[in-house]
Amino acid sequence: MDLEGNTIFEDFQINTILRKYIGKNKNIYALINELENKYIERGYVTTKVGLNTEKSDFENGNISLFV
Repeated sequence: MDLEGNTIFEDFQINTILRKYIGKNKNIYALINELENKYIERGYVTTKVGLNTEKSDFENGNISLFV
């Protein structure tokens, strides 16, 4: 799982969120919402997180997100 385009937060801050969703059967939209809320808390109210379907490998559980 990775997040492309992040220039605001340190890797460890993003990885803390991503780790909660690794190996779990959780809703991808909950992860996206949590990441977007982190940006909103910093004042980036128009920032969106999206799912990169071309780089994601859903069969193996690997997803790629972008900001």
